[in-house]
Amino acid sequence: MVTQELTIPMIIIFFALASSIYLLMIWRKARKIFFLKENIFRFSVYSLLYMFIASCFLSNPFYN
Repeated sequence: MVTQELTIPMIIIFFALASSIYLLMIWRKARKIFFLKENIFRFSVYSLLYMFIASCFLSNPFYN
């Protein structure tokens, strides 16, 4: 069963997946502009995104 403790992290993960798919669509359209820097930008965006998810998990008031 989905309890109140799992609702907020599941919403955060869903929005993170949706935003990462949207960023992949943006990178594929702008590949001619960011051809050499694409992997660097994608790595930095994903690392910031996953650090945000990890901080949301660690600072979740339901787990404290």
